[in-house]
Amino acid sequence: MHIIDAGQRVGLLGPSGAGKNTVFALLQRAFDPPRGSGAVCN
Repeated sequence: MHIIDAGQRVGLLGPSGAGKNTVFALLQRAFDPPRGSGAVCN
């Protein structure tokens, strides 16, 4: 398991339509995942 320390930068790479913006929105808790699809945990 890798830990991201405070102040570090992280990149998220992938092809167009892979869900990069969705992952970012979930991490910011902009919306909750649909019921039954999982959870965002900290």
